[in-house]
Amino acid sequence: RDYGKGKGGKAIRAAHKAACGPFGTTLGPGSDGYHEDHLHFDTARYSGGPYCK
Repeated sequence: RDYGKGKGGKAIRAAHKAACGPFGTTLGPGSDGYHEDHLHFDTARYSGGPYCK
């Protein structure tokens, strides 16, 4: 619930953004219905680069 609001939301959004690259897959609120309440980081590697949404 804090993703879009206040200090807590700012920190969570920054973590989400910073994880794109070090992790092959980075998903969070807005990516799909399964990730609306948490961040998902995966170490999978893709030939086209990281998948971040």
